Amino acid sequence: MSKFEPKQNKGFGLHNATINSVVEEISSNQIKKDFKYQFPDLQQILLTSRIDAGFYCEDYIKKQFSIKNYTHGAGTIEDWNFEIGRGQNLQVSAIGNSIYSEQKKEHFYTLVRPTNLSNFGTVTKYEYLGNSRKLSPILEGDIIFSAEGSVGKSMMFANPKERTLTNIHGIVLNKKDHNKIESAFVCCFLRYLRSLGVLDYISVGGQGGSLAMKYWPELKIPFFSEAKQREIAKFYYNPINYKIQNKGLELLEQQDLKLNEEIGILQLDEQVKVLKEKINDIVDTIINGDEVNIDLNFIGSF
Repeated sequence: MSKFEPKQNKGFGLHNATINSVVEEISSNQIKKDFKYQFPDLQQILLTSRIDAGFYCEDYIKKQFSIKNYTHGAGTIEDWNFEIGRGQNLQVSAIGNSIYSEQKKEHFYTLVRPTNLSNFGTVTKYEYLGNSRKLSPILEGDIIFSAEGSVGKSMMFANPKERTLTNIHGIVLNKKDHNKIESAFVCCFLRYLRSLGVLDYISVGGQGGSLAMKYWPELKIPFFSEAKQREIAKFYYNPINYKIQNKGLELLEQQDLKLNEEIGILQLDEQVKVLKEKINDIVDTIINGDEVNIDLNFIGSF
């Protein structure tokens, strides 16, 4: 078994815990109102400008009903203090010539394509883009949402690198007040909607569909209490301060296990990435015949 598999498996468990917590909160806090399905009338069709049958099917309407029928109500992404916009247009006609690289380079932008987001809100692959212009960066608390193809994959950026951006195939949800707990909760709920199948009904077109910005008013997020938001958000992002008390290798595994019990998916993913990078550096050092000096200070920095 790979050294990284336990951490990845815990990530799966945290994702499932997120979904289960959302389901329990919504199902346990419904207004006493019976669901009744009705076929749409002409006025409703003209209002939504949608003629695709799935948008009016009973399964979709019932799922949306449970969200809108939540005790404390539900609102749009704007109600949650986000601004919505497209990612950076990377075409030559928009930003001129660019240089792309698979390797990190000084002064290059870190490019996160929506297609390189995982189902659990992490980045599977980074690319790097060199361009002389000032492009639109991702800010603290922002969410990247995959709007085309694999609709609904999303990631919240707690501490984005200074020059991180996405492309026009992604939607950027800019958190005006940079509230990372609230943003983490919203990101978790978007993934819940994806797992529920709601986003498939709202999306249009083939090849995975497209969820353009004009359809986002259909997407509702329930107003969970701050305590419940924090409870759900910590499965994904749980900021903690963790310091090593003993730097001996004999206690490294115990300290690592303790850290894993507290951090969320985002930190677990970052920890795996850093560990892989450290191991690669050590392997290169051994191959070069140099002295190996293992620095454990990186533990607890996630």
